[in-house]
Amino acid sequence: MRISGIKTGILAIILSVLLLSSCKNAFHVEDIRPTSFELESMSPNGLRSVNATVGVGISNPSVTFQVSEAEALVYHKGRLLGKVQLEPFEVKKKTDEVHSIDCTMTLADGINLFEVMALAAKFNVDDFTMDISGIVKAMNFKKKMTYTNVPASKFIRR
Repeated sequence: MRISGIKTGILAIILSVLLLSSCKNAFHVEDIRPTSFELESMSPNGLRSVNATVGVGISNPSVTFQVSEAEALVYHKGRLLGKVQLEPFEVKKKTDEVHSIDCTMTLADGINLFEVMALAAKFNVDDFTMDISGIVKAMNFKKKMTYTNVPASKFIRR
């Protein structure tokens, strides 16, 4: 499966906030899982950013939760490609739905759209890592989640 740098960053953000590893006792987080990922639309926004909408299937047999301020710094072989920011979204309790989530990737200094497209053409998941953060809120629980140097291969099946 080929996935571009922006798709990698978006998927990593969504999956990382679903992990919610430090709030296991608050609700049954281990049962929440992504079921699908599809790029619904993508368009350049000038020469420095890309707007996209992704469809993410999420199976949530647990409580309703919201994700906000979700972002990821995406790296290729240690070099910063850019920052992906997601619009806030909510996952309702006891659902198995596809959520359309808007996001923007702003390219890092020294990176251009042509470089990103070239990387997408010869995509190797092992070359990408991310620093991921987001705020997760469920019931009376609210926590900022941060993960650094996360391999993209943790989220993408080969």
